[in-house]
Amino acid sequence: MTMQYNETGPGIAIGAEAFLDLGRKVDKVHDHLRNAKPIYKTVGGSTTMPASGTGLVICSESPARGRTWNILKVVLSSTDGHTVLAAAIVDIYAATLPDSAAPVLSELIQGNTPVPSVNYWSRLVEWCQSGEQVFGIIYGAVAAGSLINMAVRVAEYPCSAVEAQAIYG
Repeated sequence: MTMQYNETGPGIAIGAEAFLDLGRKVDKVHDHLRNAKPIYKTVGGSTTMPASGTGLVICSESPARGRTWNILKVVLSSTDGHTVLAAAIVDIYAATLPDSAAPVLSELIQGNTPVPSVNYWSRLVEWCQSGEQVFGIIYGAVAAGSLINMAVRVAEYPCSAVEAQAIYG
């Protein structure tokens, strides 16, 4: 085997008549990454407030292995989109699930969020990686049994496209 070049670029000469064309293979991989299209979807979760006063609302889904989410919107509500829970404050995170008594503030994406609310982020700003979840820690003097819903709009990409910065065009 020897390294050779032809009109398409580098390759490996395997024998007298075989040539593995690396140039075309690399171009195919690059085109696949550059043309990565997101899958848009909405995920969510809900919780009923416990008597302790601090609650946790967790999305029922998280990015699959090899995928990553670009978080575009988070909607917090109670039983409907206009009922106000005056004492409820939610901190929204994208991370591995923490101890709600000692959250990691570097993973906070939106703090001091009222219920109801709609929060938007520009494209390519907030991310949730494989193995992480979007969740909210609920604080305040919220009555036990109160319902808190969270809906999250995401654009899902292959991790390889994000790591190659192929989606930033």
